Amino acid sequence: MKQCSELVELAARWRVTAIALTVILLHIVGLGLPFVNQEGAFNLASAYFRFGDAALIRNFFELDANTLTVPFIGALVSGALHVSPYYGCRLVAVGCLGIFAVSMHSILRQREPKNAHLLLLLVLINPLLWIFAGRGTADFPPMAIAVASIAIFWRARSNITIAAASSLFALAVIMKYHAALLLPLVAFSPEQSQSARFRVMLLVAGGAAATFALLVYNTVVFRTFGFWVTSPKWLSVLRVDPSNIGNNIVRYGGYLALLTVPLSIQACFSSSALPRSTAAKVTIILVACVLGVWLPPSSGEMNFGPLDRWLGDWISTALLGAFFAVFVIGLSGTGRSLPNLGVAATTVLFVAVLSMSRPAQRYLILVLPFYYLLVTGGDIRRVTIPLVLLCVMLIGFAAVAQIYFGVIPSADTPFGPYRNW
Repeated sequence: MKQCSELVELAARWRVTAIALTVILLHIVGLGLPFVNQEGAFNLASAYFRFGDAALIRNFFELDANTLTVPFIGALVSGALHVSPYYGCRLVAVGCLGIFAVSMHSILRQREPKNAHLLLLLVLINPLLWIFAGRGTADFPPMAIAVASIAIFWRARSNITIAAASSLFALAVIMKYHAALLLPLVAFSPEQSQSARFRVMLLVAGGAAATFALLVYNTVVFRTFGFWVTSPKWLSVLRVDPSNIGNNIVRYGGYLALLTVPLSIQACFSSSALPRSTAAKVTIILVACVLGVWLPPSSGEMNFGPLDRWLGDWISTALLGAFFAVFVIGLSGTGRSLPNLGVAATTVLFVAVLSMSRPAQRYLILVLPFYYLLVTGGDIRRVTIPLVLLCVMLIGFAAVAQIYFGVIPSADTPFGPYRNW
C-alpha cells in the first residue's frame, strides 16, 4: 500500500513537472515575439541600469508609473547572461513562471489534491496570465513572487519560513504596489494547525516587511530622482477618483468571471450559490446582460484588446454585465470555511480598492490565481479538454495580434486606444 501511494505521488510530480516545463519552453520560444505596449518603457529603464544614460530613465518616467524594481532585476539578468537589456525583463518574467508554477501547485494541492495538476494547467494557460508571462513588464513577476510568498505563508511553521515568506512578499510589493492588497491572504491558510494567534503573527510579519521595503525603496528613489511613490506626471493620472467606481467594479468582476469560464459558471449554478433557483439565476444574468449595454465607456484599459476591432462596444459591455452577475452569484456559494471566506473577501477588497482609480484588466493578474480557488468546486475533468483547446486558440490569436497589431507607445501615446491593445 505504501509503495502504491509513493508511485501515485511520483506520477503526480512528473505530470506537474512536464506541464510546467512545457509551458516554460513555449515561453522561451516566444521570447522573439515583437515588443509591444509598455515593454518599450521597461526596456529603456533596464538599459539605463546597464549603461547609465539618464535620458533613458527620463523617458521611462514619461511612459510608465511602475516601480523600477523589475527593470533593475532585468538589467542584472541581461548583464549576467550577456544579452541585450531589451530581453532582460522578459527573461525575468519567464524565470518567475517557474516560481509561479511550483508555488501555485503547492497552493492547489492544499485545496484540490486530486485535480491539482489539471487546475495548474488551466491556470498556466489562462490567456491573460499567458500573455503577460511573456511580456517584460511589471505585471506577471510581482504576481508570481506574491503567490510564492503566500504559498510559503500557508505552510509556515517556523521563524525561518516566516522570514522567507515575508521577504518575498516585500519584494512583490516593491515590484508593484498593488500586490500589497493581497496581504490579508497570508492569514487564510487551509492548514488547521495554524492557530488564530499564529495567523495574526503572519499578517504582522508580512505587513512589517512590506512597509520596511517600501520605505527603503522610496527613500532610494527620492534621493536619486527626487520624487516619492511615482513620477509626478502619474500622480494626477492615477489619483483616487470615485466617480467611476460602479462602472469599474462591474468591469473588474465581469472580467474575473469571464477569464475563468466555464469554472465560474459552474460555481454560479452550484447548489450552494444564491439564489438556489436556476431560473432566478438565469433571470438575474439576463437582466445584468441587458443593463450592461448601457455601461459608460471605460475610463482606463478595460477593453477586449484586438477583439475590439470586430466586437462593438455594446457587445463587450453586455458580456461584462452578464459575467458580473455570474461573479456575484458565484461568490455567494464559496462556502463558510475560513479560507474560502478569506479569499472571497480579499478578492472583493482588491476589486473595490482598484475601482477607485484608473482601471486596467491586467491588474487582475494579481488576484486571478486566488479567484480560481473559489470556482473549482465542480467537476473540472469534463471541461479540461475543451477549455485547453479554447485557451490555445486564444493564445494563438493573441500571438498573431501581437505580431501584426502591437506597437510600443511613444511619449505622445501614453494611455488609451492608441496603445492598440
